[in-house]
Amino acid sequence: MLRILFVCSGNTCRSPMAMAIYEKIS
Repeated sequence: MLRILFVCSGNTCRSPMAMAIYEKIS
């Protein structure tokens, strides 16, 4: 699920959101 979310959020539009989520999980 995490991988799917990361891939889906890989868009430039959601780049900041994906980064924030990844940082929170890490």
